[in-house]
Amino acid sequence: MTEPLILIAGGYGHGNVGDDAIGMAICRLLREVAGEARIVVLGGDPLRLHQIMGEDGCVLSWRSPLRAARMLTLVRHADAVVIGGGGLLLDTPHLYRPYLLLALAAELLGKPVMFYAVGAYPPTTRLYRLLARLTLGRAKVVTARDEFSARSITAAGIRRRVSVTADPAITLSPLGKTAAGVDRGSRPLIGISLRPMHHDPSFEPHALAIQLAACLDAIVDRTNARLLLIPMHFGRRDDDSLFQDLVVHAMTRPVPVEMAAYQRPNDVLAMVSRCDVVLGMRLHANVLAAAAGTPSVALAYDPKVREFMRSLGYEDRVVNLNSLEPADVAARVADLLANREHASLELRERVEPLRAKARACALTAARLAGCTEATVESGAVALEAES
Repeated sequence: MTEPLILIAGGYGHGNVGDDAIGMAICRLLREVAGEARIVVLGGDPLRLHQIMGEDGCVLSWRSPLRAARMLTLVRHADAVVIGGGGLLLDTPHLYRPYLLLALAAELLGKPVMFYAVGAYPPTTRLYRLLARLTLGRAKVVTARDEFSARSITAAGIRRRVSVTADPAITLSPLGKTAAGVDRGSRPLIGISLRPMHHDPSFEPHALAIQLAACLDAIVDRTNARLLLIPMHFGRRDDDSLFQDLVVHAMTRPVPVEMAAYQRPNDVLAMVSRCDVVLGMRLHANVLAAAAGTPSVALAYDPKVREFMRSLGYEDRVVNLNSLEPADVAARVADLLANREHASLELRERVEPLRAKARACALTAARLAGCTEATVESGAVALEAES
């Protein structure tokens, strides 16, 4: 009997730590419940995919006949196709089309398709609505990472069961090693994750950098902390390190500031586990901090950030980026520092239900692929597939 083949497609391998963390987590979860399966990850750079996920990688692209033919060959031999995690269903053609076309090809070939903890946004064009209805409406299982995404899928006119689950990256854990160059010392260490892009077009990067610099100055004044800047996206125009340089140069307080240069989820996990508190604008800075047991204050530039914190019961730790008040941000960080031990213990308890939801998704995917060795892991229960 040949090993079941599961294709996992997502935004992995493009230089985004959060997307890579999602792919890594899905692969690890599948290995826990179905070790006999063969996994092929479809995303960006195949070498990076293999290095991070530990699985075979392939470029997800329909732009050339050769790549399209390879994609179809993989789908033809697959036992299940998983469209996995992250904000893939955004009504921007270069984002949603590769994934929905993959789902459509799989469904036309009679392969079971699962949308796995996807992030979705409300539809704005007829083409997106049509493709979403054709694919999500025919998928065996559809799970969304949060309530906002589930409502957005319904808003596309898709009348079916959508299960709300958890971001797979919440199941990752630090490997027990410290990140090179990160020394906690006697002063508190605050992890900072900022991004240059804002969904409000009225925001200008330099103006935003000045506002954020004022927040960091206020944090330093209030806590006497050292700052560790953690870039989580590299390359192209949306490069965290370039923007975080702008923020640092706009600060007025002399304070030890270190910029991390790591580009893998395990490195970020190691770093946030050494921090006392994280101030996270990037969604997965907050997700990985929670996975490591480090409390965070979230800067919400997008509904997904607030939705994640709400899933933990910490909506009071969310700051709206449109109404930044440096003193307020500093007070929130200082409060977590003062209660760090209790906050960490409470956080670890609140993370466990999310991990159970994430494991249920992996068990479902394995069973869709016909993995006979798919086992119940940590109380996980497989979701019911559409008939």
